[in-house]
Amino acid sequence: MRLPLAALILLATDPLLAATIGGRLSYPSEELPGMTVVARNAAGETFSVETRPKQARYRIEVPEGRYVVFAIAQGTGDAAGKAPRGAHTAYSICARDKARLKAGRCTTGPLEEVAVTQARGREDVDVDDWYMPEALTATLDLQDLFARYPADLNPPAATRSPDPATAPPGADFERIQRAATRGPFYAGRVAVARWPCGEGCENWALVDVASGRIVATEDAALQPLRGGFPCKRAEALEFSEASRLMRVHRLDGERVVTRDFIWSYDAVRLEPAGESARSVEEFCLAAARR
Repeated sequence: MRLPLAALILLATDPLLAATIGGRLSYPSEELPGMTVVARNAAGETFSVETRPKQARYRIEVPEGRYVVFAIAQGTGDAAGKAPRGAHTAYSICARDKARLKAGRCTTGPLEEVAVTQARGREDVDVDDWYMPEALTATLDLQDLFARYPADLNPPAATRSPDPATAPPGADFERIQRAATRGPFYAGRVAVARWPCGEGCENWALVDVASGRIVATEDAALQPLRGGFPCKRAEALEFSEASRLMRVHRLDGERVVTRDFIWSYDAVRLEPAGESARSVEEFCLAAARR
């Protein structure tokens, strides 16, 4: 079903229209500690809620989509200060069968992905597996997607002006020069230059201020950028000066396709890091939370 523009804008700004995930909490001790319960989608975005000690259930409000759910116990930890992690896994599904659980036939397994919509939330996503392999537990954190790829924020030993020989054909070199001195900046020392090519259309390029090299793509899915997202705070380019991650969003019918890239300081270029797609509604809800 195609929603009208007004409905999409309302959807992006009204948290009451979000989907919900809920379930029981357990812990391998007599006392149930307070927890940070986290839902993470395929794009790596996380949504969380804090629970109090002895609180046996949780509920998280999220955009429509598919999620894995885990919890970080508060006020506990090993000698290194690492707090225990529990999750909704194959064990959680098995444990619904009390006979199998009592017989010891339920063992830890992979994370179970759950799908939710505004019309159909989930209240049976129990977080009760606290004995996962260490390699899996290490992947469960509240860190946001951009924080996974920290930038080198040390200023380069020297900087250089943009090299016109590396500019793409038809580039607005004046805007490239301006970006190199004023920003905005990405990955610590990469300027982001953008210039119009029509209504809802922008060309873009990156400038490595350490070498002066201008980096641009000719990929038709990435260049030029296309706006037209039916929600506030949504940009075709999503980046941070403190992160090496750059996300390029493009509207494709009733969904938004996102291409992820990581900046390589050695190669002085963007390295592909994956592609994902979300409904327009889910994309707008996530943009409204930023």
